[in-house]
Amino acid sequence: MAPIDDLPADQRAVLRLLLEQRRSYDEIARALQMAPAGVRDRAHAALAELGPALAGRDAARRDELADWLLGQQDPQQAERTRRTVLSSDAARAWARSVAEDLRPLATSPLPEILGEAPVAGERAAGGRIAGRRVSRRGGRLLLGGAALLAALGVGFLLGRATGGGDEPARRTTTQSAQTATVVGQATLTPPAKAPAKGALGLAQFAERAGQRLINVVAEGLPSAPQGNGYGVWLTGAGREPLWLGYFQAATTSGQVGAQSSVPVDPGLYRSVLITRERGSEPKSPGTVYLSGPVQIR
Repeated sequence: MAPIDDLPADQRAVLRLLLEQRRSYDEIARALQMAPAGVRDRAHAALAELGPALAGRDAARRDELADWLLGQQDPQQAERTRRTVLSSDAARAWARSVAEDLRPLATSPLPEILGEAPVAGERAAGGRIAGRRVSRRGGRLLLGGAALLAALGVGFLLGRATGGGDEPARRTTTQSAQTATVVGQATLTPPAKAPAKGALGLAQFAERAGQRLINVVAEGLPSAPQGNGYGVWLTGAGREPLWLGYFQAATTSGQVGAQSSVPVDPGLYRSVLITRERGSEPKSPGTVYLSGPVQIR
């Protein structure tokens, strides 16, 4: 069983839209330009990873429980789930376990689970569920994924170092990203000896009306000193490093997001880097906090 922060980025992104934004499967599907069944499958796979194993009839009805917990049933379906599926002790324990991980994300109360108190032996000492570990960051979603930038039009754009965020970022694109076609991505992790071992990021490449775009989200980056900032590079494949620009200043929780145009084919490069820099136009990458291989579809 995995905590939320260990789920694949696409599953975490779907959970965030469902619980933080209170979107339906159909609404998410339209925003991400995919089939509703694909959204539902990702949500179900995520909850299956979060909860303990189920067997027999309970396993067959796990998807129904998942829809119920995620608020994707009409009132009649929800009442039927409450009366029938939750009559099973195993199903009720599964729902309680999963709900514990989902609550930190939810902006509205999750469905009430009768018999909410943990059953004997279900919870070990120290607040740990027997046979699993609690999410390292309290069940909080670490990274929604770059798909959220495209789907929601998040207003973080690549700019210049602001020395604390008091100067506006230089906007490099103002169009909605909802009609962009995703063509590749790079999963960003800390390299050896990186200063922030808990950081995590994702870069997504897209095309829209002949324009190449990059969306980037990252978390766990420490606050940069005055006059410094985090920025994005494309490197490798025997080419000079390509500087794409600065993020807006990281928040106190180390979260940054960016969207920018890319002047070249990103498939010509090997890696995406997130580095700490100073100065308006750095000539070579500074300290690398996150890196990952470019993967073009």
